[in-house]
Amino acid sequence: MPAKYYLVLDRETRGPFGKEELERQSLRRDTLLWRKGLADWMPAGKVPELLDVFDDPPPLPGAAPVTVPPMERPPLPIADGAALPNLDIGRTSEQIKDPAVSVPRVDAPRKEFPRATVLPPVDRDRVEHDEDELRPLIRRGIHYDALGFRRLYVGGASVFIPGVILLLGFGIGLALLTIYGFERFTPRFDPQGKQIVTTVNDDVRGLESLCGIGLAAAAVIGLICTAIGATCFFILMYRAWAIIQDGRLRPSPGRAVGFLFIPFFNLYWTWVAIWGLACALNRFVRRYDLEAPPASQALGFTISLYSNMTYIPFPFAGLVPLGLNLILFPIFMRSIARTAAAICEDANRERIANAPLERTLRQPLLIRPVSAHILSIVATILPIIGIGMIVPGYCISLDSMQHSRRDARMSEALKQAIAHMRGLGALQPQDQQRLRNFENQANTVDRMAFRWRDDLMVSVAVLIGGVIFIVVAIALAYMARLCAQVRDEAQASLAHSQAAG
Repeated sequence: MPAKYYLVLDRETRGPFGKEELERQSLRRDTLLWRKGLADWMPAGKVPELLDVFDDPPPLPGAAPVTVPPMERPPLPIADGAALPNLDIGRTSEQIKDPAVSVPRVDAPRKEFPRATVLPPVDRDRVEHDEDELRPLIRRGIHYDALGFRRLYVGGASVFIPGVILLLGFGIGLALLTIYGFERFTPRFDPQGKQIVTTVNDDVRGLESLCGIGLAAAAVIGLICTAIGATCFFILMYRAWAIIQDGRLRPSPGRAVGFLFIPFFNLYWTWVAIWGLACALNRFVRRYDLEAPPASQALGFTISLYSNMTYIPFPFAGLVPLGLNLILFPIFMRSIARTAAAICEDANRERIANAPLERTLRQPLLIRPVSAHILSIVATILPIIGIGMIVPGYCISLDSMQHSRRDARMSEALKQAIAHMRGLGALQPQDQQRLRNFENQANTVDRMAFRWRDDLMVSVAVLIGGVIFIVVAIALAYMARLCAQVRDEAQASLAHSQAAG
């Protein structure tokens, strides 16, 4: 009985045909066919009994072999109850690079694929897989949505920012209560004893205790709110690391966040987990040509630098960069949340899923201009100087105001004593000595009053100078951002015009 052949033409199976009929079917050497006795579809040029059918010469030796598209293969026989092979497909596996190979990967090691890219269960009855369908199963499992990122940031910021405000209020209130305090002692002149006495106000002591309890409550609530908000931000950071795990990143999401809590080691790791996160997000956006706003690498660099400066051994010197980090951290996380949420949009998900497995950066890396770098560096240094001026200026002004008010009350009591002693008429030698002492004390207090006023003016000037430094730093940071945006828009416009031309 002559053999019957089945052909694949225009992605359709045709046949059966006899050998004589094949010559009328536009048969080529790379046309796939099958007959009884063949284990798989084969190019017609490799079937021995059909060599006399072709008029064109065979391909040259060493030419690339003909690959079989996945959709044109016969189904693979799978025995009932047989498990699919657990193939290890690594980052440089040739099975992924070869489009002709379509192997589902199941039970992948957790070391290679974190929890955010766990593969869904494979249907054993489905034995025909397309390469486009397998791509999302291999490495692109984004299990977070844009709304989740936005809600996580809003929730964390709504708790973190009030906590920071309470902590700053606690610091300012403690300084006021310690340096300025309440006036529990009031000097007055005693006409009968002819001397200055001090009276104690017991009501003020209770008010001080009440304010102390309020400050302690503000500190506790501020710490709790800040910890809850920071936890939300760290979860957001973990998810941001998880959605960009495509086999090109070094740290896993757990390591990126967990190593931040290792003392002294985080001097190095903050550059990897915080600044590196912004850089990795931007690289991911460029790699897959996504429509997403860039994450702020400048803020990531600044926060990493300030985190290292908190280890300065001088007393209270590390509190200045720590306070700045508490203020900048929610702003930086807003930038991260915006970029991560944009990556999780449906259009970007589809673009990621349809991207080739081996991919280079499609968008060029836009280098920031030198002016933006200089402005960013100056904007990073100025806040440290500004806070360093604000804190001592604030404390010295409070101390000057305290001494000035205390000397003003003492001067009033001395003036009353001098007026009373002069109104007595003829004074005994002892009273004359008292009068001279009162006058000398009044002159000393008046001289000190001018000194406290001068100190107050200088401290207020230093305080205003620190505020100006902070304002200038914010303005320079904004100008650096504008310079970078202008450069990026100019390069993007140039690239668009070149592509159009």
